[in-house]
Amino acid sequence: METFYAKGASLKTKLVGAFGAVYLMFVIGAATGLYHMSRIMDEAEKAYAVAASATAARDTTVAVMDKTGLEQARAAYRRARTVTVSAALLALALTLAAGFYLARTITGPLRRLTDAMLRASQGDLTVSLRIESTRRDEIAEAGGALNVLVDELNDNMRQVLAASEAVSGGAQELSGSAWHLSTLVQDQSSSLEETAASIEEMTGAVKQNADNALQADKLAAESSTAAAESAVLASSIKRSMDLINASSSKIANIIGVIDEIAFQTNLLALNAAVEAARAGEHGRGFAVVAAEVRNLAQRSAAAAKEIKSLIHDSLEKVGDGNHLVSVSGSKLEGIAAKVKKVADIIAEISAASQEQASGVDQVNRTIAQMDTATQTNATKVEELSSTSRSLASLADQLRSLAGKFNLGVDVAPAAAPGGDIRGAPGGGATGAGPGPVAARRPVTEPAGARQNVARRKPKIAAVAKASANDGTWTEF
Repeated sequence: METFYAKGASLKTKLVGAFGAVYLMFVIGAATGLYHMSRIMDEAEKAYAVAASATAARDTTVAVMDKTGLEQARAAYRRARTVTVSAALLALALTLAAGFYLARTITGPLRRLTDAMLRASQGDLTVSLRIESTRRDEIAEAGGALNVLVDELNDNMRQVLAASEAVSGGAQELSGSAWHLSTLVQDQSSSLEETAASIEEMTGAVKQNADNALQADKLAAESSTAAAESAVLASSIKRSMDLINASSSKIANIIGVIDEIAFQTNLLALNAAVEAARAGEHGRGFAVVAAEVRNLAQRSAAAAKEIKSLIHDSLEKVGDGNHLVSVSGSKLEGIAAKVKKVADIIAEISAASQEQASGVDQVNRTIAQMDTATQTNATKVEELSSTSRSLASLADQLRSLAGKFNLGVDVAPAAAPGGDIRGAPGGGATGAGPGPVAARRPVTEPAGARQNVARRKPKIAAVAKASANDGTWTEF
């Protein structure tokens, strides 16, 4: 802090010079008066000499009177000179007394006021001026104003110191919180990266499942179509078997008619043989024909019987086949229904897989956005931590500046700034994290400190005798 010193003569010298000039003017005036009185006396003596020579012939009484007047004038001159010299000496004494008084009541207090201002400018805000209770002049007002100014500065610096302590503590807490938040954000970023990788793999698997579901849906649709066609074919086979069964029944009926014809033919052949035997020699040829007809009828009956047996077996087998075809048709219809149901389920699975693939892709994009936001948050947290460290550094500088002033309180030393927020909790990162946040240092006044610092306007009041030995006061 630069100190301004006034150049030129001091106020004391100026006052002494002013009183000296006044005294010199008074002496000059007195000397001038004495000089003029001396001239007047000289003129009077000359006039008396002329008058004495001119009135030599006159009577002695007049001469004595003139001489008596001259002596009286000379006595008056001597008295005036004595009074003038005495007045000059008295004026000199009064001037010296006034100068001493002014030096004691003006220059001394002003010097002490200047010293107090210099102490305040050098950082001592505990200085205070003692003002006499009987003093009501401008110097007393200036001293009171200085006391108020110093008290205001002391209060303000204490508030600045307390604010710097609060800001420093808050900045340290903010730095610690930012460091922990940065650690959490980094952990969250790592988790999001792992989650994004897992989601990416799951996205590929879901897309593969969706493709497989589409292929399965196509195969199921084809299987359903084939099963439906098989059911239709089984129904057609059943109808054909029913027609074959009906035709076999008709053939059996026809074979029955043939068997009946063979039986009647056999009876007719037997009757013809009997008649031929009765005819004797004439009916021998007819008997041969009757025998052949009988043999043919027997063979026809045997063939019809065999055909009937075969047709019966065919009818049984056709019935069994018809039953099997009916059962197969029912089974195929059930299979077709189930295949259709499976196809519907696979179609639903395919649609769900497509939606799931779309949802997983959306989740993947959301995770990517969250990862980007997390990275941005990490950057913002680092900026916040850097800002908090800068704020803590500024608070320490402010506390250091406030510590240069003597406030009558103990100012704690500035705390070391916290470490890099990017340090991992395990200690294996680029910088160690901030330690536990230091408790805010209280601003406490020592014992015996001034209690009344709340004056807001200059006052001229009596000073208690109990504080007469207080070293922070300067009396004037």
